[in-house]
Amino acid sequence: MAPPRRPGVAYLELYAIGDQGTGLPGQRLVARRMAELARKEAPSLILLLGDNIYPKGVRSVDDPQWQTKFEAIYIQPELQVPFYATLGNHDYRSKPDAEVAYTDRSACRCSCTAERRCDCRRLVATRKCWIMPRRYYSFHRRIDATTDVHFIALDTTPIAYPRYYPKQAAPQIAWLERELKSSTARWKVVFGHHPIVSGGQHGPNRPMRDSIRPLLERYGVQLYLCGHDHDLQLLRPNGSPTTYVVSGGGGKSRDVRYIRDSLFAATNFGFVSIRLSADEALIRFFDRAGELRFAYPIERKTAKR
Repeated sequence: MAPPRRPGVAYLELYAIGDQGTGLPGQRLVARRMAELARKEAPSLILLLGDNIYPKGVRSVDDPQWQTKFEAIYIQPELQVPFYATLGNHDYRSKPDAEVAYTDRSACRCSCTAERRCDCRRLVATRKCWIMPRRYYSFHRRIDATTDVHFIALDTTPIAYPRYYPKQAAPQIAWLERELKSSTARWKVVFGHHPIVSGGQHGPNRPMRDSIRPLLERYGVQLYLCGHDHDLQLLRPNGSPTTYVVSGGGGKSRDVRYIRDSLFAATNFGFVSIRLSADEALIRFFDRAGELRFAYPIERKTAKR
């Protein structure tokens, strides 16, 4: 049983789903379950972990798939919150920059610096918004007056497949290190599409493991969230300050197994809820029936330098 909220404590609630963009009944089912929980908790944002539009992304901001695989899926009033998105490998099969451009078609607008730090605000309170101001970017949310959460969205496809994108990975990796090195946020949450640690059928991506994991652990990132494997997993490598979360059951399902680093693994659709306070994060996994399957608290730890 997950611990309840404590009176007088400020929280930031968010959900995370990946591999959701099918337009099929499984995606709609997960959306309904998210909305049911959101009626009780009122999340502030939702993270989309890539493969947003199956099977080949979108061709433009006018592609009809925006309606059938995003706008018409998350229609419940409780889900009219900002959706912060990142690209997956399937999104790369058409026009990934169309997903960036859709940010301007949405009900949100973002102002971004050259360093890809973005301030994104909801302009229409009655409609959800799609936010992907660049292929990779960062933003901040406050829990209370003194507690900041630094979210960093990665575009992992060029990093995961350097053979096909030989010149695109290095600038992003350098940018990520600058972001982490300069961050003074109490919580650092990095999210992308490809796994670094996983017991799913895809498993860990070696280039991601070799280039990104050392940065996460060097700078004390508490959470890395991803999809790609169509399952739900919580993994905590021994001695690592980083907890690895796979939430790839937003619209597809695939078998998964427990590995040495696994604390939880399940399949058949679902989503992840994260509740952040100043000193603790509560990670919860919900299945296709909306039932809580696993809850795991982590305490904030001071970043290494």
